[in-house]
Amino acid sequence: MVNRKAKIFFIINPHSGNNKKVDIPSKILSTLNRQIFEPEFIQTETIKELSNILEDIKQDNNIIIAVGGDGTINYIINKIIDSDITFGIIPRGSGNGLARDLCIPRTINGAIAVINQLHCRKIDVMQIGNRYSVNVSGIGFDAIIADKFSKLKQRGFKNYFRITKREIKNIKPQKYQILIDGKHYDTNVYLISFANSKQWGNNAFVAPDAKIDDGLIDVVMLYPFPVFSLPLLLTGLFTKTINRSKYLNTIKAKKVVVKKTGDIFAHIDGEPQVFKDELTVSIYPRQLRILSPPHSI
Repeated sequence: MVNRKAKIFFIINPHSGNNKKVDIPSKILSTLNRQIFEPEFIQTETIKELSNILEDIKQDNNIIIAVGGDGTINYIINKIIDSDITFGIIPRGSGNGLARDLCIPRTINGAIAVINQLHCRKIDVMQIGNRYSVNVSGIGFDAIIADKFSKLKQRGFKNYFRITKREIKNIKPQKYQILIDGKHYDTNVYLISFANSKQWGNNAFVAPDAKIDDGLIDVVMLYPFPVFSLPLLLTGLFTKTINRSKYLNTIKAKKVVVKKTGDIFAHIDGEPQVFKDELTVSIYPRQLRILSPPHSI
């Protein structure tokens, strides 16, 4: 009896900065175990074309690999969430928050070595409005940064830091009414993050205690702080200690409702989004089957 090879689709984002100067298929094929996988490479220029392709290939029990950053991952997951697909990542973005949380190597060869093991785990998925999120989403200041960052031709950590440094001078708290698992909060905050994983990306840990499969959202609220506290907050962000700050409050929850008259500027896994008047965030435990190293559990 001949064992059927697993059909594996590599969805390559041609606009990812790290993909532009590399022959991605050749790099993948040099490491991929073709005794167990039958690979196909998909690289499209339009969202509509990719949407149609994903609709077709999610119908069977295939494996889909995102070759790109958190935005590419988010787009694909929103298209396949209602299927039985096994998902995987070759991180080629600027932040790679989800891949870092899952301990997936950031080299193509390293990521393929993980895929070759065919080790799966199930992770939670957040629903934010009518969109799904697997990493960290939010409203407020980080949403403003995400919007400005998305408009840059050249991304990367340096440009993200440059925008943050420039915009933080204009940071203003916003008033929200929040219902967290039925408990009411009136808040005046700089940002509210909804964390499934621990970090935004680039090892900036906004929710150091978050677990990607605990069935809970880490709701992180940053309150107004004096300017002299900024260096300490930034240090805490990159040393997994920001949750110790008195200007930060983290609440674990299953459902969050945010209300604010007018536009609510948000980002979904780093992709800008605008909601009107109200935003609901909920969690679907262990909804997505994803390839990851065994030690990521």
